[in-house]
Amino acid sequence: MLCEWCRTIPVTLVKEFEWCPAIPWIIANYGAEPWVTPSMEAGKRWRRSVDLEELANRLSLPKPRRYEVFVASRKLGLHGYIDIVAGTKPITVAEIKAFNARRWRHFRTQLIAYAALANAEIAPVRRAVLVMGTRAIDITVTDRDIHNLRNTVEKIRKIIESPEPPPINQHPNKCSYCTYRKHCPYQP
Repeated sequence: MLCEWCRTIPVTLVKEFEWCPAIPWIIANYGAEPWVTPSMEAGKRWRRSVDLEELANRLSLPKPRRYEVFVASRKLGLHGYIDIVAGTKPITVAEIKAFNARRWRHFRTQLIAYAALANAEIAPVRRAVLVMGTRAIDITVTDRDIHNLRNTVEKIRKIIESPEPPPINQHPNKCSYCTYRKHCPYQP
C-alpha cells in the first residue's frame, strides 16, 4: 500500500478514510479494489472528454497552469495527481469530479490533501476549488486544515499497518453505497 520509493500513501486513501476508516484497511489487507459502478464508468468517460484548459478558464484560475501534476511528499507521507495547479505564489489547486454529490465531505478532504501536497512541494496554497459537475466550491485552505490532514495521514498509516480492522461507527445507509462492502469485515 505504501509507495516503495517514497514511503507515502496515495491521496485517494485519505478520501476513502473520510468515507469509512475500514476502507484503507480493506485495501491494504485484501488488495481490494472497488467494483466499478455505472456512475463511476460515466465519470471516467466524462473525465476523458473534459478540456481542463477550458474549465480553468471558466473558473478564472490564474496562469500559468499545469494539469494532472504528480506530487509526492515524504514530509507529509502522501502522493497523488492534482487535476489543476494554477498561478505562482500563492497557487490554486482544483479537483474535478464529474457529478454533483449530496455527500461531499470526503471530496473536500481529498482536495485539502492535494492542497497540502502542493503547499509542501510547489508553493504556498490558500485557495482550492472543488468542481462537482456544474458546481464549483471555493475552499480557503488554512493551517488548521493542514494540521488535521497530518493527523489523518498518521491514523491511516496505523490502520494499514494493523493486523486488525479499525473500529467503525457508520450510518447503515452509507454502508449500502460502499463499493468495498463485499470485502468488509463488518458486513454479515
